[in-house]
Amino acid sequence: MKFLDKIRNKPERTRKIILFSIVIVLGLLLVSLWIFNIRRVINNFDKEGFIEKLNVPDFDEQMKGFQNIEIPDNLKLPDMSEEDFKKFEEEIKRLEEEDAKKQSENQETSGAQNETTE
Repeated sequence: MKFLDKIRNKPERTRKIILFSIVIVLGLLLVSLWIFNIRRVINNFDKEGFIEKLNVPDFDEQMKGFQNIEIPDNLKLPDMSEEDFKKFEEEIKRLEEEDAKKQSENQETSGAQNETTE
């Protein structure tokens, strides 16, 4: 108790220095214990046992089922003439243009709505 009385009688600046010194020493002690514990855990870590506990399926075993997939010989793509193919491309372009037009109209209407709300 005499030790605490001596500290209490010192000026406030000195008491703060003592307090922060004790806090720093204890903090360094805790950090060093934490680092020591982490090193111990890492050194004792069992990789093989960890992987076995995860129970990750073997990729090669999973792929064995896919090796036997056969594409049937009677699978044929539809026959298209050059004219049909060009019509198909034109239809795709027309649909893309319609979609772009709708998107620009939606942007214009949402922009006009934002202006009216302000």
